[in-house]
Amino acid sequence: MATTTLLKTGNEASGFRSAATISTEESLVPNPQPKLARSQVRAVNWRPVPDWPEYEVFSAGDVRRVGRASGAKPGRILRQLLNKGTGYYSVYLSSHANQKRIDVHRLVALAFLGHQPSSKHLVTHIDGSRTNNRVENLRWATQAENLQDCFAHGTALIGSKNPAALIMEIDVLAIRRMKAMGIPRPVIANGYGLHKRTVFAILAQTSWGHVQ
Repeated sequence: MATTTLLKTGNEASGFRSAATISTEESLVPNPQPKLARSQVRAVNWRPVPDWPEYEVFSAGDVRRVGRASGAKPGRILRQLLNKGTGYYSVYLSSHANQKRIDVHRLVALAFLGHQPSSKHLVTHIDGSRTNNRVENLRWATQAENLQDCFAHGTALIGSKNPAALIMEIDVLAIRRMKAMGIPRPVIANGYGLHKRTVFAILAQTSWGHVQ
């Protein structure tokens, strides 16, 4: 069942009203993949999931159990959980008493691209689609490289696109107008439920600088 959580910033008491909400939804859905051309069939295969010997991952993004545990049949394709807050598919892997939820794109990368080169590297989607978990669409990249890709794809989580944002673009403009009217920063910060440093960054345009 979908769930929506509204984050209150204390604006109601002050009369200021933030437009921001954070909505996260999860649903159990199969991960549809486009059909492969005949010439591509030989290029795809199953590989063991590193550190999870009872599972294998397909180069196109499916995950299956190969070991028998808790009554589960070997060869069963796992249902994938779509987190609409992050846009990623994930699956639950279990071994004895250990159960862990892992994003599918990470499983594909570990199995086909090798281990994470460094703690600064993460798995990125080359075409910008977070549901396209084919191995040819994945690569290990640094956060800076990933951000460059996101800007190129138009998928960068800036401003209200960021699920952690407490305000929206309209609030940023209102904050700047209030400062221009002579309203002190502490009053503005209290009205929006923000830290004074956050308001200072907005006014200095070191954050939300894309809003003009």
